[in-house]
Amino acid sequence: MPQRLQSSVSGLWGILLDRSQIAGLALAAQGGAGPVHYHARFGWRQRFRPSERDARFIIRGKMTNPILKNPSTPHSGANENRPCVALTRRELLYAAGALLATPAFGLRLGKAAEETRPLNAWVTLDEQGLVTVLCPVADMGQGIIHSLPLILAEEMEADWEQVQVRYAPLDPPVYGNPARLDHGQGSGNSVSVMGYHSGLRKAGAAAREMLVAAAAAQWGVAASECRAEQSRVWRGEQSLSYGELAAAAAKMPAPEAPPLKSPEQFRLIGKHARR
Repeated sequence: MPQRLQSSVSGLWGILLDRSQIAGLALAAQGGAGPVHYHARFGWRQRFRPSERDARFIIRGKMTNPILKNPSTPHSGANENRPCVALTRRELLYAAGALLATPAFGLRLGKAAEETRPLNAWVTLDEQGLVTVLCPVADMGQGIIHSLPLILAEEMEADWEQVQVRYAPLDPPVYGNPARLDHGQGSGNSVSVMGYHSGLRKAGAAAREMLVAAAAAQWGVAASECRAEQSRVWRGEQSLSYGELAAAAAKMPAPEAPPLKSPEQFRLIGKHARR
């Protein structure tokens, strides 16, 4: 990144992250100066009409523009060493664009570093064991962004502390609510839990069985000898985390009728679970 543009980005980060240290903002131009006036927040400033070619956006650094050093004013000497940086409008736009692009590039790199494995249409798993559950409808304060993923996590035997929630895409054939007359993805009428309850339990149980099958294949034993609990698959004293099994489990066939837990086995449903 060019040194001038880099200083521009640093200056903008200063505004976003440490406003208490900003000396002030001012626009300066090479001509069209007017009388100096005092601003209650920014101190002494000189009125001017900025030109398109010479306008500067003052942020940080050392102010050396002659328009702000008027010997006829008693406060002109203080302006000489006031912290600022002079940016052209084009440089300001470049710096703002760089700030907007940086999080996007960081997000793409983060996704590449932690590749997620889809176990079905409702849940994905990455190599660190982070479980991502899709919520099919909007939460308008009724708490379904908590209750719907919790139903799936219960059957999946996922550690609730390693579960994150994302909204599902608009795809009614996949994520539509069977309790609605139109089978749409709208929330309301107190039918979200009622409509999605059965499907989410089956999706979570299927993911759990795929993880158990992957662990059994790695150990060379029958799946009936293994059990899932708190984001790990156990066989006696041996265990593998869900993150370690993510890649292998994603390749396993999804069971059509996975066994569901009995209410006595519930760890999350009907219990206190942190939102």
